[in-house]
Amino acid sequence: MHVAMRVAACCLLLLAAPTLAIAHPHAFIEAQVTIRFDDDGLAGFEQRWRLDPMLTATLLDIVDKDHDQKLNTAELADLEDTSMGSLKDFHYFTFVLIDGQSFEVNWMEDFTAYMEDGCMIYEFFVPCHVKAAKNPRTVKVAVYDPTFFSFVALVGEGGGSGIDPSKDPQFANPSAQAQPGDFERFINSTGFEQADLKPSFSGAANNFGVQGSFGKAKDMAYYQGLIIPDAFTVTFGQQ
Repeated sequence: MHVAMRVAACCLLLLAAPTLAIAHPHAFIEAQVTIRFDDDGLAGFEQRWRLDPMLTATLLDIVDKDHDQKLNTAELADLEDTSMGSLKDFHYFTFVLIDGQSFEVNWMEDFTAYMEDGCMIYEFFVPCHVKAAKNPRTVKVAVYDPTFFSFVALVGEGGGSGIDPSKDPQFANPSAQAQPGDFERFINSTGFEQADLKPSFSGAANNFGVQGSFGKAKDMAYYQGLIIPDAFTVTFGQQ
């Protein structure tokens, strides 16, 4: 795939450059996660992403062939092939620990995308089957871009982060050199404060005595260990 296509399709990840080549981040995603259960236990993670207007415009410029600011069937298929196909290399920004052990996310399903208030929305499902047992199982999930080219803010159902990423002076300046304090700079510039979210469940969660929490996951630190992501932790077992 052409480098420019991969950059936009993979949420502006600068795939051809070293991780610390430029200042970060340069894309902003608000991600909502719903933890789905089936009759056997954990089934996976429903996700809804809202992309920032600049990233939306970049993607539309590539896939919106008729320039109507909408996605028809062919354009949606093209978007899934280019964007989600590239995101597979980065595990769809979805990182999971099952009983403390890493689970590698290599596929997703049920992808769709559409426009809402000038922003592109992605919806998809990441399967992660963990069968309930007599001894409780513990699963932790975080959503982030490991290169930190994109900042992912976790949000609750029906709500956004309420911040403007363009307030970061380096957000639209891809030539700025990366610094160890990129994360702190972005947080301080935008005033972002992660909301204290409650895990959201769907499916047969009531069958497994599910308990959930939300907070910092030190065991999932990324970007050379400089960033500690927020994660949902869920514990469940046979009743």
